Amino acid sequence: MKGVKLNRRSDLRGITFNAGVVVTGIHQNQTLEEYLESYDNPTIDAQHRHQYRLHKILAEKHNYSMFLHRTPTWGFVRNGTYDGVLRMFLAKQIDFSISPFRHTIDRSYFIDHTLTTFITAPEILFRHPKNSLRNPFLLPLSPLVWYLILIIMFTVSIFVTLTMKSDKVKNVTFIRAFMTSIGVMCQQGLMENFLKSSTRTFLIIFITFSAIIYQFYSSFIVSSLLISPPMTINNLRQLIDSSLEIGMEEVVYNREFFESTTDPLAHELYETRLMRGSKNGNFYSVNCGIEKMRLGGFAFQVDTAYAYSVISQTFSDEEICDIHQVLLFPNRLLSAAFAKKSPLREIFTVGFLRFKETGILQYHDNKWQKKKPKCNKSVTKIKAISIEESSWIFIVLACAIFISFALVAVENVHFLVSKKIKLKKFSLISFILNKLRKNKPKVSKH
Repeated sequence: MKGVKLNRRSDLRGITFNAGVVVTGIHQNQTLEEYLESYDNPTIDAQHRHQYRLHKILAEKHNYSMFLHRTPTWGFVRNGTYDGVLRMFLAKQIDFSISPFRHTIDRSYFIDHTLTTFITAPEILFRHPKNSLRNPFLLPLSPLVWYLILIIMFTVSIFVTLTMKSDKVKNVTFIRAFMTSIGVMCQQGLMENFLKSSTRTFLIIFITFSAIIYQFYSSFIVSSLLISPPMTINNLRQLIDSSLEIGMEEVVYNREFFESTTDPLAHELYETRLMRGSKNGNFYSVNCGIEKMRLGGFAFQVDTAYAYSVISQTFSDEEICDIHQVLLFPNRLLSAAFAKKSPLREIFTVGFLRFKETGILQYHDNKWQKKKPKCNKSVTKIKAISIEESSWIFIVLACAIFISFALVAVENVHFLVSKKIKLKKFSLISFILNKLRKNKPKVSKH
């Protein structure tokens, strides 16, 4: 009986309903209806245009028309009262809203919802930094292993020093022996010829040890360039602590979220990263924010329903593979809204259910909501070691060159000073001898 009643009431006989719709985009040379029906620039007002097409189908099926009331916002509390679509509901200016609403407790006093017809998936997207580790050349071995290697090298140096002294080798020093152990660890061979079997056995073991360590170390470095770098930014805390610049899509509900949330991390993100150094904050349009994200070093919070459409058109395969995401707040389930206790709610709910059963809803979802583009790893390039990762090596080399020049300068100064002192001593001795010769009394021949 209920189904027969609904079928009998499905023909609304051409009645015109007042409908509210949120529109933020600029549609020059277009009527509001033409703008909502178009697929131009799908990054703007995607959910409203998606819902408008569903309502157009329902209008044809149930024989009614709509008079649209445009507003820039769903409805938030401003100066003690609601604005936007909610203000229209409270003033009884509209019968239903084309723009879908999120379920909240405060709104439930004024509007009723149907089933979910649109899902927003706002995420913070960014190209994950490849060079997240400063010293990759120290990574193959843990600090404890490095310390043990140094201890072994010092032990070998002491043993080689004692052996060379026992063999009565000239100019034996610990520094010379330590340079020998460094040469062995770096696969450079030995500078000395050792005669004792005990020494040769010890050095063969040390050479084998150094070869194994060297092979493990070099293979780790090579493999780290062939595999994908680890994702070290996986949550909001790590994102805030990272060096990435952070921005958000310029939509009203993003600012409203920070005003209403009690999450301390969200407040820290807003105060220290989004509003830092800017009066209006780091809020951008979708196209501008995604372009900054493509260039790297920038994280952009945006609804992925339409962001992935732009990314698939503008990003290269390598850039797509770099994309990573962090969740700021969970996906939002949106549904059509009606005036409280409206008799239209049941009719529209049945209509949306039939759209879901017949695939009409899925068809429009595919039109407006794009999935994350797949990473084509077959065309990705091997990651090269950047200057940021290898800078410390050049710093060590520069310090070594500076110290070498300083030592050469000290040695030359010492040599010149020593030479002058020797010359002065020799000159003084010669002067004294000459004086003695001159002052020597002459012996008489008589």
